[in-house]
Order: sequence, then C-alpha cells, then structure tokens
Amino acid sequence: MKRTIFILSILLLGIYSSVFSQEISGRAYYTSMVKLDRGEPDEEKMNDPQFKSLYDQLNKPFIDDFILEFTEDESVFRIIPKLEEPKQKEGGVSISIKLMSDSEILYKNSTENLILNETDLYGKIFLVNDRFDQQQWEIHQESKTIGDYVCFKATYTPERKKDSKKEPDEIIAWFTPQIPVKNGPFKYQNLP
Repeated sequence: MKRTIFILSILLLGIYSSVFSQEISGRAYYTSMVKLDRGEPDEEKMNDPQFKSLYDQLNKPFIDDFILEFTEDESVFRIIPKLEEPKQKEGGVSISIKLMSDSEILYKNSTENLILNETDLYGKIFLVNDRFDQQQWEIHQESKTIGDYVCFKATYTPERKKDSKKEPDEIIAWFTPQIPVKNGPFKYQNLP
C-alpha cells in the first residue's frame, strides 16, 4: 500500500519583520491530506455493503487543518480542532487517519536541534524529546501562487526504517523563499 502525504500551505498571516532586530515571527495555516492509493477490488467484494463502506472510507482523503506559530528558530505546531463528525449508524465502522492527535503539541528549536512532542497516551501526558532528521528536499521548477507568495514545489522521500509502516512514501511541500524561515509543519524543515 502506497501512502503519500501532501502538506499545502493555504494561508500565511502575521509575518512581522523589524528593521532593527530582524526578528521574524508569524503564523502559517496548513492543510494535510493523507490519501491511500488502493487498487480496485473485484466486483464481488463491492457487492458486500460492509466492504464497500470500508473501501469508500479508505479511498477518500483524510484531511486535517493545522497552525504553525513560528519565529526564525522556534515553532509550535498543532491541529486546529474540528467539530465532531456525525456518529455512524449502529454496527457501522468509521476509519480515521491523522498526522497528529487533537491534543498533541509539537515544539521545535532549530538552533538546539530539538523536538519536544507533548502527547496524551491513555489519559497520561508525555513529553517526548527528539532530534531533527537531516531532510534532503528535492526542489522542482513547478511553482504556483498561494496568497501573495510565489511558492515552489519540493519533495522529500523519508528513509523508511525496517518494517515501518508509519513513514509515507513521499512528502510534497510548497514553500516560498520570500519568508526566510526554515521551520515547517510537523517535523519537516530545511526548505530554502
């Protein structure tokens, strides 16, 4: 099964630059879309209502909105909570794939090569301390305008750890050199 994550910057707000201190800070709003590439099942399986329901849920993109509050060296990344979705009929199955849990907070400090992840596991709050991976992005010629910014396409293929199903096959990001901040959403960074 091939998984691809698209991270699209949909709106940038509040980027401030002081002439004297050169302090840069702001907020970026992101949409993450996880799409599972699944083959077509045979017609017999599609006649089973439960299979068809699961298949339809897995074929739709799983979309979440996020906010990244940043300075030049630090950032806080978290999901923007959604209204609860209607509950399935009794006996129905609901599938959800998320980049982060609703209560999770990700803090990054690029000067200290530090990632702190605050997450709730089974009702307990844990603070996970980690280091950055050195991500090598491939910059493409493809560009588009997002808001007032000319953005360029970049792709990154994470090195898959043995037997890991968590890492997606490819990350696609759109970035602008007009905002001189290397901090990006989730654990991604190092774009020009």
